[in-house]
Amino acid sequence: MKDVKICVFLPYLSGFGGTETVINKWTENLEQLSINYVMPQGCKDKTWMNRKEKFVVNSFAKINKVPTPIRNFSGIFWMLKHLKTNDYDVVICLSTKLIKLAYLYRKILKKNFKIVSWIHFSIEGNKNIRKKNLILCDHHLALSEGIKEQIKLLNIDGNKITVTGNPIEKKDYQIKKTEGRKKRFVYVGRIELHGSKNLQELIEAFSKVTGKWILDIYGDGNDFDKLQSLIEDTYLENKINIKGWNAAPFLDIKEADFLILTSKDEGFGMVLAEAISYGLPVISSDCPHGPKDIIENGNNGFLYHLGNVDELCMLIQKILINEIIIDRTKIGESIKQFYPENYFATLTSLLNKLGSKEEEMNV
Repeated sequence: MKDVKICVFLPYLSGFGGTETVINKWTENLEQLSINYVMPQGCKDKTWMNRKEKFVVNSFAKINKVPTPIRNFSGIFWMLKHLKTNDYDVVICLSTKLIKLAYLYRKILKKNFKIVSWIHFSIEGNKNIRKKNLILCDHHLALSEGIKEQIKLLNIDGNKITVTGNPIEKKDYQIKKTEGRKKRFVYVGRIELHGSKNLQELIEAFSKVTGKWILDIYGDGNDFDKLQSLIEDTYLENKINIKGWNAAPFLDIKEADFLILTSKDEGFGMVLAEAISYGLPVISSDCPHGPKDIIENGNNGFLYHLGNVDELCMLIQKILINEIIIDRTKIGESIKQFYPENYFATLTSLLNKLGSKEEEMNV
């Protein structure tokens, strides 16, 4: 069987997000496949790329001083030229705009590559997602079962959707639980009080618990000052530490008892899987869509009903009085399907199958 040629079309990226982390893991673990990671709209920063030779970047659009509308316009024609001069078997798109362009260019150029969606966010309630464009795809990589169900609601056959999750490195050591009576909790993520990350709910829950505890918050965001004010207003400044941005927060966490996430929505919930890989149990809202795929209640953590502050408060309180105890030696194995040896073996098989000319086109 001939080598399958694959193109992954990336939207404009800042260089500091979870998508970039996953792309780097692809470049490191799929070397046996012929893949180009193509950026028609350039990127803000290239230092995040582990394997720069695998990226093809629009040399005009990558100039940071170019206004966004001009950069986007340039990317449209640059993408057409790239597809014209390269023969791919599979084209993976990380945005619905890129899907539409790939579909149009396939017709214009009379090519026969498969189009695969790989959307990293919930497709519901997202103004950047054009759901009708997903119907144009031959296959879909879904980060969670919840996103798969969203795609199926577009009358797309479930057999055309593969739930992949995201790859997580297996760790050689565990974060230790705290000793003594004072419990340590951590939050890792963007700082938003009322937005997607919903930190208002986290602070409200901790304002109601009694006992000895510390909460460390790793991250940055537009609500940084508002969060600080809220902590002061609830008289928790002696118990909550805002650590700020940290590129590798889990390496900074030496001891902790639980990671807590109060998100209103998640594409996958990478921080949950990352914590579990370090042997750190988690508590998360049962938000759409990733946490349910990662958390096994009582084995590696707990889910609580989004918006139910009293339920979250009760879980924290039980931890403080040692009513909840999780065997941390078994936590890491609960997400073994996301470890590279399993994740990339499954993905390689799928991409080879999609790129096979014997497979019929679905569009």
